[in-house]
Amino acid sequence: MLTSILERSGLLTVFLTLAIICGAQPVAKFNASPVSGCTPLLVNFQDSSTGNPTTWKWDLGNGTISFLQNPSVTYFNPGQYSVKLVVQNSSGKDSLIKQQYISVYALPVPGFSAPVRTGCYPLNVSFTDESLAGSGSITEWFWDFGDGTSATSQNPSHTYTN
Repeated sequence: MLTSILERSGLLTVFLTLAIICGAQPVAKFNASPVSGCTPLLVNFQDSSTGNPTTWKWDLGNGTISFLQNPSVTYFNPGQYSVKLVVQNSSGKDSLIKQQYISVYALPVPGFSAPVRTGCYPLNVSFTDESLAGSGSITEWFWDFGDGTSATSQNPSHTYTN
């Protein structure tokens, strides 16, 4: 009955015309790649919003604001970053915040000690790994002893013959 009243009054045509002209209100959606890694971490953001937005405003969590549809940013400091996207068109606007979406890990800091560093050859030197793991754990080592030899153990010993 409502449809027939609207058809007779011409309002149905007006409503349909307005819906087509105005379009749909946008709905903010996005993803990123990669979402985690060691610093410096280059992240590419991809807008997947619906409703044909015409403007974008990104707060990438590290002080960077972008108005591009698909921005990229490099995260230099370890931590977790929340990202916000605001999309807009003539029908309205919408926003989406992904909390702690980007995880940036600290790199390990290499370090070692050797109690004996000078002496007559053949000089046997025992090395002790004192590296700081950063945000993860150290699972591999590579030692270059400077004389054409190397080792992959955590705390190697090496004899210098020259």
